[in-house]
Amino acid sequence: NIRNGINILGSVTDNHIYRNNFINTNGAYDAASGNYWNATYPTGGNYWSDYTGTDNYSGPGQNLSGSDGIGDTPYNIDGGVGAQDNYPLMGAYVKFKAGWNLISISWKTNPTSIESALSGIQWDRAMVYINNTWYTYNKNRAAKYNLGFPQVDNTMGIWVNCTSDGSLRIPDPYLGNTTVSLYKGWNLVGYPSNNYTRTVAEALSGVPYDYIQGYNTSSGQIETLTPTDIMKPGKGYWIHVTADSVWTVEW
Repeated sequence: NIRNGINILGSVTDNHIYRNNFINTNGAYDAASGNYWNATYPTGGNYWSDYTGTDNYSGPGQNLSGSDGIGDTPYNIDGGVGAQDNYPLMGAYVKFKAGWNLISISWKTNPTSIESALSGIQWDRAMVYINNTWYTYNKNRAAKYNLGFPQVDNTMGIWVNCTSDGSLRIPDPYLGNTTVSLYKGWNLVGYPSNNYTRTVAEALSGVPYDYIQGYNTSSGQIETLTPTDIMKPGKGYWIHVTADSVWTVEW
């Protein structure tokens, strides 16, 4: 969105706006006093891709030592009424629903265990597909049966079965462009970007693909995407390519 993420005009009041991701926007505009742009600490406010503050402190007053994923200074909302997000989040959130989700951990550039990558949400099973091979992980079985499950990073798409709704925060540091190796046939991959959503045509420009599919959590269906559909951070995708290639994803 190249304009304001949310405009509030006139006498519209008593809105509580938090846990949203404002990406590629000019922030927000609030011309009516009496709106709230954050929840109480530590739930916090919103993620703003143009926020330039730092996170060196923690606590309700942001005056205790140690970072907490919340900006130390408020994010000011245009509109002339002094509105502000007192607890701007330092990273966007990926939301999960109970049941199966197809996700990517776009913020994990270094390979890590699946347990570590998904720390913070409630889940019991995970699956990845690499070079025509399925790997499964099940918390409810003996550890020896999970041996061989690969470490995961931001290039991989991951099926994860959540036992309850939840969310994970995407840290904000610039991680740079990422290359993803694609092999002829189907590939289950992540979308290792944070600050940019792109159309399929934009994101896969130059990649010899003929099909791309995503998973609709609400309907529980795999869906084939069109060139104008949007690819989003935190989501996983099936991409079918006609030849081995390297996909460069801009952060």
